[in-house]
Amino acid sequence: DAQTGWASGLDAVFLKTYDGGESWAVQFAAPERETTLFKIAFLDRERGLAVGAYGLAFATEDGGTTWREIRITEEDPHLYHIARLDDGRLLVAGEFGSLFESRDGAASWRAIESPYEGTFFGLGQAADGALYAYGLQGNVFESRDGGASWRTIDTGLSAGLTGSVALADGGFLIVGLQGAIVRRGPG
Repeated sequence: DAQTGWASGLDAVFLKTYDGGESWAVQFAAPERETTLFKIAFLDRERGLAVGAYGLAFATEDGGTTWREIRITEEDPHLYHIARLDDGRLLVAGEFGSLFESRDGAASWRAIESPYEGTFFGLGQAADGALYAYGLQGNVFESRDGGASWRTIDTGLSAGLTGSVALADGGFLIVGLQGAIVRRGPG
């Protein structure tokens, strides 16, 4: 909400704010792991998930008071992004074309067939339901069937794409390094 927020990063640290970002407190840290958490997302006020380097993932069911390590995959790719889809599924994206989905609130995971062997830095869903996975060297892939199949979007870019947002007009915006911008129109 407007007052509660989370951040994650080096040393497998979680920070939490209760005052809209005016102050932050360490909620969890594991410096002995010598790893990084890249993305944290909450499904509701109690259930959250964080992913990071070498396949590291944590889950909480008590609003972040305690965190437990979970396995999304038996491999150890860096996991860079988590997205919650309109249908309630969770998707995780990472290096080596890694795409994973959970249909049960992160209790179990399965690999999704990937259209790409490079690194995905993120993924997201447009208002019309289209999914976009994006990453290194301007690569963008679109799925209009919930991730069952993907098609390549020719961006003409070589910069890494690192963030996205669904737009109010139904479009989808992907941004990246070197000022890279990819806009997909509504519908």
